[in-house]
Amino acid sequence: MGYAIEVNFDKKSEDKLIEYWRLLCQNNISSYMYKNGAHPHIAFAVFDEKTKDISGLRNIMNDYFSRIEPFEVIFSYLGLFPTNEGVGFIAPKVSQQLLEYHEGFYNEICDNGYDAWFNDYYKPDVWIPHCTMTINTTNNNQMKGIELLRNTFKPFKAKITRVSLVEFFPSKYLEVIEL
Repeated sequence: MGYAIEVNFDKKSEDKLIEYWRLLCQNNISSYMYKNGAHPHIAFAVFDEKTKDISGLRNIMNDYFSRIEPFEVIFSYLGLFPTNEGVGFIAPKVSQQLLEYHEGFYNEICDNGYDAWFNDYYKPDVWIPHCTMTINTTNNNQMKGIELLRNTFKPFKAKITRVSLVEFFPSKYLEVIEL
């Protein structure tokens, strides 16, 4: 079990991303994201299971994101992480706005002592904003997933409209706020 702070999308964009998950599932490539109860997202922060005071984390999230208006990202490319988890993803063009929002939230986390449980992959100097398409699959299926997406994916704009505090896995939404 762990926790994440995720930014989520408008309904049209969410439906499009879920359709990619469904396609990967139907082709027996990766069913995890489609079946685990998640919403398409970009994770801003991931915390381990030892995280203390989840209500405090919720308060930081609510306070920080209450100052942010909905904003757009452009999903423009595919990628994969070279790990044994089989992660393939669709990613947005990295904008200064997205980086600033992420770093600002990270600073709030650090200022409030939550960095002790913060996953290093989500620190500002190494964070790769992405929406996971495949995970918990073989390297072969990871590559099949990228190939399938390469043949179906077209860049599109998505609006980030809400933020969630999620306990995982499976995904359990503890708090969702509208931007």
